[in-house]
Amino acid sequence: MPDETHFLNALKESIETGRTPADELLEEYHGAWGGDLDRIYAAHSY
Repeated sequence: MPDETHFLNALKESIETGRTPADELLEEYHGAWGGDLDRIYAAHSY
């Protein structure tokens, strides 16, 4: 995108759902990742 709209879209989604990116990470950590913090690097590094 030629501007910062994608950052605002992420903020809008957090406001609408009441969930932050940290909430989503905690859900993955306690759920699918089974408490394995190393999985964050495979899932969210770029």
